[in-house]
Parts: sequence; C-alpha cells; structure tokens
Amino acid sequence: MRLSFGAGSSVDSCSHRHSMVQSLSKPRPPTTIHCLPDEILAYIFLFSCHDCDPVAVSRGAVLYITHVCSRWRQLALSLGELWAFLVVSFPITPEELDRTKTWLGRSEPYPLHITVDVRDPDWDFNEESHPVQWFEMQATMGVILPEIERWKEMKIYADNWAPLHAFLYYTRNTSAPLLQDLVLQRCNPYFSAPDQRFAPSRSRDFLPLFGNQDLEELKAVELEGVHVDWASSLPLRGLTRLSFGYHAEDVLPSLDEFRDLLLGCPELDSLAVMGWGPRLSRDSHERKTKLQQFRGTLLLPRLRNLELGVMIPSYTVDFLSLFTIPSLEMLTLDGITRYDPKTLSPPHFGSIFDFLSRQASSSPLSYISTHSLSSLTIMNLNPGEEALRSFLFDIQELRALTIQNCDASALTALIPNNVGTPGKDLARLFVESCDPDVLAKVLWARRSYQSPAITDITFRQNAQSGTGPLLPEMERRFAQLNVKVAPSQQIDHFPWRKFEVDDSEDLVAAILDEGGDT
Repeated sequence: MRLSFGAGSSVDSCSHRHSMVQSLSKPRPPTTIHCLPDEILAYIFLFSCHDCDPVAVSRGAVLYITHVCSRWRQLALSLGELWAFLVVSFPITPEELDRTKTWLGRSEPYPLHITVDVRDPDWDFNEESHPVQWFEMQATMGVILPEIERWKEMKIYADNWAPLHAFLYYTRNTSAPLLQDLVLQRCNPYFSAPDQRFAPSRSRDFLPLFGNQDLEELKAVELEGVHVDWASSLPLRGLTRLSFGYHAEDVLPSLDEFRDLLLGCPELDSLAVMGWGPRLSRDSHERKTKLQQFRGTLLLPRLRNLELGVMIPSYTVDFLSLFTIPSLEMLTLDGITRYDPKTLSPPHFGSIFDFLSRQASSSPLSYISTHSLSSLTIMNLNPGEEALRSFLFDIQELRALTIQNCDASALTALIPNNVGTPGKDLARLFVESCDPDVLAKVLWARRSYQSPAITDITFRQNAQSGTGPLLPEMERRFAQLNVKVAPSQQIDHFPWRKFEVDDSEDLVAAILDEGGDT
C-alpha cells in the first residue's frame, strides 16, 4: 500500500508539473495598459511627465517610460512634446550637454521649457571656487541658444553671478519671440542686506535684457539678485506677473526707472518685491521731496496679489506710499531681516500695519484700497499686537489668514476685546511654526467671547525647526478646538538627483531588440 501510494503520488506530481508548464507556455493576454491605443498612451505619457513639480523631476519620468519596453520607447521617441521640457543641471559636463543636444533634437518642432539649475548641492556661493563659471555657462549657451526662437519658458538658478552674467551677455543682441516666462535667480539673498555692495564688482555692468526688444509674449518675469539695464526695459512691458528682489543697493533701479517699469505693465496681476524696490536717496530732505512727488503715482489698476519681503519697515512704508492699488485681494508680508548679518534683534513691523490701517480708514481717498482684501499672509516677523489687531478690524472682507514663524503677538492680535472680534469673518486660519499653546489660548478666548467660528483651522510644525511632534495633551486640546494638525514637510531642493538614470547604448539596444512587450 505504501508503495502503491508513493507511486501514485509521484505520477500525480509529475502530471501536475506538466500541466503547470503547459499553462505557463501559453501566450498571456496583454495587460490592460498594453491594450491602449498609441493616442491614449501618448496622452498618459505627456500628463505623467509634465505634471511634475519641480519640472526637473520630469527628466526621470521620461527616461523611465523609455526603458519599459520597445513599444513604449518607440512611441516616446516619436513624441516631440515629451522631450520639450529640458533640465540642464549641476555639474555641467560633456555628457550633460550631449544629453541636452539629444533632447533638443527629439523635441522639434515644439516650444521649449528649459531649466538650467547650476546650484551646488553643498551651497557654494564663492565666486572664484564655484564649480560652474563663465566657461561652463558659455558651453551651455552654445547648445541652447541656437534654439532661442523655440524658447517658451527659461529658468536659470545659480549660486554665483558668472552663469547669469553669461546668459545676459549671450542674449543681449537676441530676441525670443515665443518666450512667455523668464526666471533668473541668483540664489544668494544676503545681497539684500543694507549697505551691501554688488560683487564681483568687475562684472557689475548693466546689460540690456534681450537687446531691449519688445517681447510681446512675455508675461511673467522673476529677477532675483539679477540686474539689467533698467533704462532699457522694453522687454518687461506688458507683464502680468513680476517678481523683483534680493538686489544689492548699488544695482537698484532709480525711482524714475522703477516707475517706468511698472507703468509699462498696466495689466500686472501679481507683484513680489523682496527687500528693495527703487533706490531712494539717503539725504532725508531729497528723499522726502521725491516721495511727495511720486506719492500714489504708480497706478496698478488690476493688481490683486502683492508680496513684500521687508528688510527695513520704514523703507516698506515709503515704498507702499508710491502706489495706487484699487483692487488688492491678497497681501503677503515676509520679514527678511534674517539675511542681514548685522541684525541683532528683529525690528517691529507695526509701522507697516499702521500705514495700511490708515489706508483702510481713509477711503475713498486711500491709495491702497483694502476693501477687497480677502487673504493675508504674515511670515517671520513681529507685527505688534495692537497694530495688527487694528488692521484686522479695518479689513472687513478678510477670509483667509496665514501666520508662519511669527512672534506670539501675531496670534494674540486675534483675541477679542471690548471693541469686537478681530477678523470676525475668518473662514480659514493656517498657522505654522508658532507656539501651539498660544494658538490654543487664542482659540479658547474667541470661543468664550462667542465669536463666529473659524471653520478651517490648520496647524503645522516646521520640520526644520527641531521642535519635535506635538505632545499628546496638545493634540487633545487641538482636537477639542477642531484644529487639524498637518504633517511636517521636509524641503528637498534637489529632488531630481535621486534618479539613477541609465540611457546607455547597451540598455537601449536590449529594449529595442525585445521580441515582445512585457
């Protein structure tokens, strides 16, 4: 019996294995995605690769797609639009430039979105020792400049001046007829410190942007730490979005040049000025006379969003006095005194809110109307409790308030008093990197005064602050107050460096030689 049982088991086992082999040898039905027509696959490729933020991540996405199977690779190579988002990144090597040439060829004839990011991951700001100098940028321009008529978006990020100077030099006599979005950033905000002079001084020349030619399609420009010939601002006319800032004092535009720049943009919808706008005289009498002459003359009829990086509050008050803004909806104030090594203690920013309160209460004669102001963001500053509270009483349409890394007075300004409830119609409150205990006390105070409830309250700790997660007791208090606790966010400035890309000839050949899709 045992022998008969064993033999039968062996036969059954062999039969089972034979049936398994037959089953595996049968052709498998293709997976669902391989049943899709090329037109649908192409749409999926484009959507998945070009919906990345930052756009640099799309490089890895495109290369992953081309290494799945032969069908996908052939389809991807036939989609010029898929290759029209180019990233040239640190370090600039012959291999990097060869890859850029290849992508340029594959992208024809589509408009180009180009990002040149030559920031050193080790944050090397030294002009002499930085690995990317004029020569490396000259080589890069030699690759991308012949395609300037296809540029739709150009973004350059650098630690040092040489790459940006080279870009301005090689484009000084050219035009980019399709260009819509231009970002030039020297990522060194410490040049915005008071009395800081531009360096290197030998490269301080003011070059005309794109030969001072009218770029009709250009609508959005960011010039941070980058100066041009301000008197030749024709390419900057007609903008809808302008970001300007982190300039050294000796490369700022004059008040007349700054006025001409802004008045050339009557459709401007968003303006960000970080640190300094125009250069103002240090002579108090001359400064006062000039400010009176220009008061309210910078009319921006369509401006809805204003962002200000404040180094010296008194300068910001003088700067704001130049404007007439009838339709402001969103205001951001960011204290940037952290970029001034000489600042021992942050200044009080109450004078700015006092100025804005006077504007709000002097209607219809005010130059900056806050009647439509629905969103306020304050960051990295001490607003002064009474100054901010008074301002909150004056803006009746405020619905969203964001407070990030601010003094406790930014929160306590929300506590009701015998006058009423500041920001009584707030619907959304977002608080980050502030004292959670103070926030809880403020919310309890508003509840005890039977103030209208804020329906959407979110608190988030800054992952960089090292304060750690909230204690269980604080989490319980927040739950009682209907405060949502958002997870901390770690900022990764170089996410695309994670991609290990292999586009070698051997691998490509293996993909193209496949017998079938997998």
